[in-house]
Amino acid sequence: MVNFPFQEILKKAAQFTWSYKWLWLLGLFIVGPGDYNFLGFLFRHSSLQNFNWRDAQAAGQLKIFIVNNLTAVWWGLAALLVLTVFFFYLNGLARASAIWTAGQNGEDLSLSLRKALKQGRGKAWPLAGLNLIYLLLIMAGIFIIMAPIFYLYGQGLSARALWLATLGLAVFLPFYIIVSFAMRYAANFVVLGNMPLRQAIYAGLALFGRFWIVSVLQAVLTMLIYALAIMAFVFAVGVGGLFFRGLIYLAHLVFSASLNDFSNYAGAIILALVGISFGAMVSVWQTAVWTKTWLELVKRQKLEQRLATEKINTLPESYPGV
Repeated sequence: MVNFPFQEILKKAAQFTWSYKWLWLLGLFIVGPGDYNFLGFLFRHSSLQNFNWRDAQAAGQLKIFIVNNLTAVWWGLAALLVLTVFFFYLNGLARASAIWTAGQNGEDLSLSLRKALKQGRGKAWPLAGLNLIYLLLIMAGIFIIMAPIFYLYGQGLSARALWLATLGLAVFLPFYIIVSFAMRYAANFVVLGNMPLRQAIYAGLALFGRFWIVSVLQAVLTMLIYALAIMAFVFAVGVGGLFFRGLIYLAHLVFSASLNDFSNYAGAIILALVGISFGAMVSVWQTAVWTKTWLELVKRQKLEQRLATEKINTLPESYPGV
């Protein structure tokens, strides 16, 4: 699209993120299509990722534990379900509050965390449902594509399985892009457009269909900036770590005391706090980018509709089709 303010949106989103640092607390729990978030980071680095489910001995031990502690397992599953529902709600609340705040465009000078949460509370469950729909669609897409591939591979038809995997990737990638953008825009239609969930999904799909080139370009720019931010963050952490180790070494020379344990624990705590803050900041920034992108696209869509209406109204009565 001609003259789309990519740079202006990215800059305003960065200024917004820095101005409203209290949103970083919500950024810890913002999970959405394509978002980087603290909860995802915790899961990717948890022991669940390291468990070898194909290990027969480990699987046997797990089965014995479940049989011997069936009541405890049921209570554990119930607690897990409650926690899952809670985190879905918490995600919806955080995302809705951040979207609403970013959508004010500086018009409300009395913005605060309490006000943002109050506004986001009514949209928390719809956004939680939207996130669940997104996950189910993506999981269903993966299952539909992977099931025949595994079947062919199990039958010894490796060549056909590889061919089908290539075809499946070519089909799944556009599906993933369409669903991700439709759900991303739908969240804004729910929070800022006050639309019901189904109508918001249709509206998000239509908006992406009309402005898909702009949306993809904005996503590419966002990912590039995120990659640069990651590199800058890693470099800054490396320099800071060297400086911190230098201070510890000087303290060791001056006081003749071993501070290795202290430096390891302190360094780990500082790194965790800095990493969490960085992840939360990125989540808020991405939310602001797409909220402001949505606002610009909706404004242009309304302008196009108004111009189209005016053009039709100015046509003579004898014009064919009028």
